[in-house]
Amino acid sequence: MRPLVLVVGLLLSQSAFAADPTPAPLPAEDAAKRMALPDGFRAAVFAAEPDVVQPISFAIDDRGRLFVAEALNYGEWKATGKDRIIILEDTDGDGRADSRKVFYEGFNYITGIEVGFGGVWVISPPGLYFIPDRDGDDKPDGPPELLFDGFG
Repeated sequence: MRPLVLVVGLLLSQSAFAADPTPAPLPAEDAAKRMALPDGFRAAVFAAEPDVVQPISFAIDDRGRLFVAEALNYGEWKATGKDRIIILEDTDGDGRADSRKVFYEGFNYITGIEVGFGGVWVISPPGLYFIPDRDGDDKPDGPPELLFDGFG
């Protein structure tokens, strides 16, 4: 009977070790330092939490600014209307974002963006939208225009 108890005890103790929790994410600076990159490449942190949250897509405009789609509904979709597009900019040339603006907030399931032709193009199923900003003041000229509907 004792050998059976010993084997069960060993199996239980080993299964406890197998359930180690996943390690926490690295701070942004540490993650950039630990990246394995090809020769001639380097990684630097342009922006990190809390300045950017749940990024799902990004685009760079003709002025070098980073437009980021933040999918705050990602993981557990709910119709909160909190998904948004932010603009990050390096105004002093040090390679880090020091300006953050919310361009638009109100989507429910944002999955992609592109910038151009006087505004921002947004995929938020089931639709493709265009948010006009023809005067370039980083404020929408009106509500999102639904251009195509029917994405599943």
